Amino acid sequence: MSASRAAIAKIRAVISKARERFPWGRIKPRSNGKNGDLKSTYEKNSRRAERFAFLILIGLAVEIVEVFVLQRPLLEASFTIGSTLLILLGVWGEILFERRAREAGDGMIAEANARASEANERAARAELDLAKYRAWRRLEGDAFASVVAAMKPFAGTPYTLAFSIAQPEITELMFQINAALSAAGLEQQGWPQTNAVRFPAGENAVTPGIGAGVNVRDVTITWALEPGVPPPLARVGQTLSNALNAIGIVAGGWGERQAPMTRPNPTLRVMVGLKA
Repeated sequence: MSASRAAIAKIRAVISKARERFPWGRIKPRSNGKNGDLKSTYEKNSRRAERFAFLILIGLAVEIVEVFVLQRPLLEASFTIGSTLLILLGVWGEILFERRAREAGDGMIAEANARASEANERAARAELDLAKYRAWRRLEGDAFASVVAAMKPFAGTPYTLAFSIAQPEITELMFQINAALSAAGLEQQGWPQTNAVRFPAGENAVTPGIGAGVNVRDVTITWALEPGVPPPLARVGQTLSNALNAIGIVAGGWGERQAPMTRPNPTLRVMVGLKA
């Protein structure tokens, strides 16, 4: 009796120490690895499950062998072998198709990851394009100097200005282009049509008439295809277009048949609109 009590006391001591080391309700869950790699954990456990399934197959095969070894009655042996074969076939099918399903699932996950990666790339490009679109077009510093240098050979050429809508970015760029053309010696003239507006241009002064509400995108430069238009006017427009494109400001220039102008000399039309 005393030996039994001593054994019980030892067991209680072991349990007490275990409780001190692992308080009930405070045991931490098992970790999935240092990096919590769920994929590797899934693959590892899948392989283990497959191995245990093969153990079942081996056990069923042993049961069939047992029928012959023990020489059971024919009817009992037939039922035993038949049922065991059905179970064996079912387990084998489960292993086979589970493996195929896992491979298909891995392929679907890889495809989903690829699509997600492509979507992220498209989103990043869209954000970059949006940032570029929202960024103001500027004609300053070296860019300003390059446009002035390109246009200086055409000093004295008349030009007019216009804009699509009165947004700060559009009007600011228009005035910067105007400053570059003026610095190069070109001569601004008033917009010849009725949709002309004027802006303050210093103390007690306003700009010549500037066209408002023209239907253009980016920077559009045109000249009249009419008899009497000086051929160099086309070269001036193309040079300005090339100079602006070279510094990242999208521009296009072409000749077109325009409505008759009220001024005696046709001019180069420089029109600024929203980014395309």
